[in-house]
Amino acid sequence: MKKQLTKIQLDTLNYIQKFFKEKEYTPTLADIANYFKITIRASFDRVGALIKKGYLEREKGARTLRIVSKDFRDDNFIPLLGKISAGLPIEAPENIESFIPIKKEFFPKGEYFALNVKGDSMINAGVFDGDILIVKKQNFAQNKDIVVAMLDGETTVKRIFFEHNIVVLQPENPEYEKIIRKYVVILGKVIGLIRRY
Repeated sequence: MKKQLTKIQLDTLNYIQKFFKEKEYTPTLADIANYFKITIRASFDRVGALIKKGYLEREKGARTLRIVSKDFRDDNFIPLLGKISAGLPIEAPENIESFIPIKKEFFPKGEYFALNVKGDSMINAGVFDGDILIVKKQNFAQNKDIVVAMLDGETTVKRIFFEHNIVVLQPENPEYEKIIRKYVVILGKVIGLIRRY
């Protein structure tokens, strides 16, 4: 699996792909520097990072770059979010740590984001510390869905239950207590995860 990208790296890869589609060859370091109004050295560093992460390869000759995946589409990247604060849109720039590639054809239509799992409150549901959750952005859920919810300005991942006039956010670890509220803000439904070994 290819590695996640920063916003700058994704923008650079988008530019290289667009340039290639229009001209049928990849841009030079000078082209990249010109476009982004950066130095040749900064351009070299950006390209080097994309090579290291497996998106580009160097070739001999004047045009030295090769796009590893010709079917690269920027809509196959979703934002990996850090801490989400109350009142901010979930994809506000200050929340985005990087972008990760996913094959969206494997998932239902919709908007997605990813979150790093911190802690072990969902281990009995197979969600471990360090996993990356793939979350479908929505503000509703069905009983027993695993959701990302906002409570007092903090995000949490729990299984949701609707009981009478209350909402129960149930951890999947007996060491943790359930959270009972009259109302919670649902940010999305967990539909998959990425685990690195």
